[in-house]
Amino acid sequence: MNTNEIRFYLHNYYNLKRELKNLQEALDTYKKMNISGLQATIITKEPKTHNNTSKTELMALTRIEYIIDLENEIDGKMRLIKAIDSVYYYLKEPARTILEMRYFITPMQNDIRQPKYSWDKISLEVDKSVAYCKEIDCKIVKKIQEKLLGDELK
Repeated sequence: MNTNEIRFYLHNYYNLKRELKNLQEALDTYKKMNISGLQATIITKEPKTHNNTSKTELMALTRIEYIIDLENEIDGKMRLIKAIDSVYYYLKEPARTILEMRYFITPMQNDIRQPKYSWDKISLEVDKSVAYCKEIDCKIVKKIQEKLLGDELK
């Protein structure tokens, strides 16, 4: 996952968590579904060709492929959330404030959500330069990327 994708998911962190929950519910529901007409077929030593694959077998294969796709998507999103959370947990000030203001906190004005904080406002809040804040942001995103890569290598 590249740095722009990580920043996108940081900006949409709470939606990512909600999406993960919805995917998990969809998977649970789909696994419980009873597809009428699915019956076990007798296994023979004959090799199967596409021509003699029954409709029931195709339905079962399609269902299994869909479940595997859902599980892979859930796994990827879960690993991303864990990487973000683990990096966030160990951040010290001012890095924590920079991350929160840039990605997590949406300012309110007259009960209307505003765009995320600008680099200028963040730099004023932490009493550092804009360049410093952007550098910290890059380091945080890099740490998240390294966490994800480390998980993929395991």
